[in-house]
Amino acid sequence: MSKTKKKVKEEQIEKSTPALRILKKDVLSEGFIHLSRVTAEVTGRDGRPLKLTREVYHHGNVAAILPVDRKRHTALLVRQWRIPLWLNGYKEPLLEATAGIIDDGETPEACAMREVIEETGYAVSNVRNIAEVYTSPGTLTERLYLYLADYDESSKRNDGGGLRSEGEDIEVVELGIPALKDMATRGEILDAKTLILIHAL
Repeated sequence: MSKTKKKVKEEQIEKSTPALRILKKDVLSEGFIHLSRVTAEVTGRDGRPLKLTREVYHHGNVAAILPVDRKRHTALLVRQWRIPLWLNGYKEPLLEATAGIIDDGETPEACAMREVIEETGYAVSNVRNIAEVYTSPGTLTERLYLYLADYDESSKRNDGGGLRSEGEDIEVVELGIPALKDMATRGEILDAKTLILIHAL
């Protein structure tokens, strides 16, 4: 592609990108999850202003990690109850990759390594960033950092299970990677972050 054509394309992209201005932000709740009502004005593609109001959930960014034993062809996951899923009709514990909210001043990778020891009891190595995604951009500010890592039988540090003080009672599940991929193909893995990580194997 020539420099002239590339420049024209960039200008077209810039012209088609609407501007957004926050007009008002009302805090509705400040519990574990912060909920606010935000009113904004965007400039539409036709150049006219458009006002919109949205309720936005803030609980911080999240890191998720799937440890893999390459020699034994296994992966470590966790299974736990998720109340929102129960309310939406899913009446059993969810099988998923380890994940947690990133603390202030903590890097996503450090969060992932901390959470995997808390939840599975295994230390990991060779941590690799797979992707960074927004999980539900219509309502959440959450940015999700996804990692694969290595573990083996000598990596176990404790029994895992999460932190009782945080209401966690987590089952550690080790599955063969072929079986895990089959479960994903059959639609038995319902957690989005876990599906992304499985497809990255």
